[in-house]
Amino acid sequence: MDDEMLRPLTRSEAFETELPHLSSDIPGSGGFSLKRFWIRAIVCILAPPVITGYYIWTWNTWLRPSSNPYGSKNPRPPDARTVNYSWFLIGAIGPELSKYCLSGIEAGMLMERRWGAKNALQVMLHCDKGWAGIDGWAGLFEMIRGFPHRRRVSSPTVLWTILFALSVLSSFGFILSGLSMELGDAGGWVVGTTPGAEVLGLNRTNIDTRQTAPTMRRAIYRWTSGINPQLTLGAALYANDSGSTALNINISTRNDLPMALGSPIFLAPQAAWPLTGTTDGLLIQYNCSIVRNSDDFTILSMRNHSATPFTPGDNFYYEVGHNGTIFTLNATRQPTFSEVGNIRAYALVGTDIRFLDSVRNNTYPRKPNPSRQEYVLEYLLWQGSKTIGNLTVGGIHQPIDELEGEYRWKDDTPGPDIPMSAIGARCTSSSAFGSAEINGLAGTFTDFHYNVPQLSFDGMGIPRFEIGVPLVVVNCTTPALYGLPPNDTSWLYSLLTTAEVPIVLTEDGLGAYEYTSLLQPEDLQYALARAYQTYALQLMYDGEESLRFSYFNLNLTAARPAKTLKAGKLPPLLILSFLSIWTLGCGILGACYGFKKRWAETLDGYSLFCFGTDVQRQQKSQVVCLVDYKRSKVLSTIPGLIGDSQPNFSPGHISLVPRTARNVALVSKKYN
Repeated sequence: MDDEMLRPLTRSEAFETELPHLSSDIPGSGGFSLKRFWIRAIVCILAPPVITGYYIWTWNTWLRPSSNPYGSKNPRPPDARTVNYSWFLIGAIGPELSKYCLSGIEAGMLMERRWGAKNALQVMLHCDKGWAGIDGWAGLFEMIRGFPHRRRVSSPTVLWTILFALSVLSSFGFILSGLSMELGDAGGWVVGTTPGAEVLGLNRTNIDTRQTAPTMRRAIYRWTSGINPQLTLGAALYANDSGSTALNINISTRNDLPMALGSPIFLAPQAAWPLTGTTDGLLIQYNCSIVRNSDDFTILSMRNHSATPFTPGDNFYYEVGHNGTIFTLNATRQPTFSEVGNIRAYALVGTDIRFLDSVRNNTYPRKPNPSRQEYVLEYLLWQGSKTIGNLTVGGIHQPIDELEGEYRWKDDTPGPDIPMSAIGARCTSSSAFGSAEINGLAGTFTDFHYNVPQLSFDGMGIPRFEIGVPLVVVNCTTPALYGLPPNDTSWLYSLLTTAEVPIVLTEDGLGAYEYTSLLQPEDLQYALARAYQTYALQLMYDGEESLRFSYFNLNLTAARPAKTLKAGKLPPLLILSFLSIWTLGCGILGACYGFKKRWAETLDGYSLFCFGTDVQRQQKSQVVCLVDYKRSKVLSTIPGLIGDSQPNFSPGHISLVPRTARNVALVSKKYN
């Protein structure tokens, strides 16, 4: 063998050596046409909105503070665990989906003169999706670290920066989405599948068959003792769709009757679990407000001004107008024994109901008068205090000035009569008994219909809600039997106790309490509202708090517990903002450049290999693979636009070309 052939090549000879001739991929028909990649473009436009829409649905259904996914009986929402686990799956594949979408956009935009690279070094930064994941952060860090010493040609393109930003937003949105929600073990309920439920509450067969006096006495005792009126068992309330939101009805925790009801609520039988179905119940509405001006009274404006607190007979009532009754309550003189030691008072209680009418007109077997939408209760209270020892009693804030001194009281000591200050409150209420469709998963009722309960055996029945409350307030049990309020100061003690007026800890020899303040207008409003709450619970549940007197209702279905999804450590709106920006960016860029014809689906290694062979043929540049390409001076001198290197010939040739208008590839042309 010739020794010359065995001689090693010099460095210059190695670079000048040509490779043996290989076969060509160029067809004989005259080149290839640029192609559109429909699937990638469609995925880029549709997939991000679908994912973001799914997160919006998740937030609106589960994570929003006022959301109640189990409130709708049909259709039922997916299981909370399924939704939660689905976001961990989306978090795993989401970043890869984002790269799939953006890499197709990248290939199309690199052929645009506006977005194309200036040199081959910038093209290399786009290689292998260098803007995504850790590579993107590493490239950004190196750019920031070397920015003062690096030439402009080595900086990333504007396109690289846009793709990096969208990639970061999508990665944060997907990876952190699982931290914006968490499973809850309690509070979730779904509609049960077995009809029938054990409930506590009265229905049309027994709500009006109770004895009047014992029922009223229990209600009066609860109100006068200051017992907190609490709903029993699950403590469920039902309102219409608008009222449910306004009243902030709880589903998984107990409810309390509101102090005022601007919209009606439906009191239905209670159970330990939320209920759905049709049932009997009591529809009520009430509202108490403070009266600052005597002209705001409608019933008490007709009061008998000649009736003084010293009128014999003490407590009594009289009728006024066409349809009204006024009770007078006197506690200006201390009898031998009184629970109230240092407060004197005189009250007028007015209502627009004639209490001497037959009780049959005022019970639920009689439908309410359509012309009477609501009933009125008015309370006017004059107060004064007696000094006992060193105890000083606080005065009244904002009394009704024009009623100051209209009533006076006489102390045991010699001296003039002592004027009293007045406060007032006015309440309106309405009620009806009937049946409705209840949804305990949302705290709502629909389709209310009047029902006629069975009448009691004695024909009397229980006073309606709006009629019984005035009886509770004046401590009167049987108005139909011409019963009167008791002739003592117990009504005042009851009012002070219910209003929770503070007392001193010591008692005098007679056992009378000494109060440190007179009733304020807010106290009177509070006490009257408590009367409505107490009587409503007595009417519907007869004061029971256990299932001892329960019954089985086949028309109701008890819900079963289910896991719920709630907001996690990260605010959901932060994740939603990340995904929304990513979706908007993918949608705009995908619509503009995703369907554009291009040389390849993405900028991949094969494309760079082809571009490299073109560069090797065009210029004798020595590129060393052991040197970091970011430091290559040769790459900085090679053009970076992916375009037509033979614009004057057909077919043309796709390669790296200068960023000029004539080198932009034409979609109608064929290329080698």
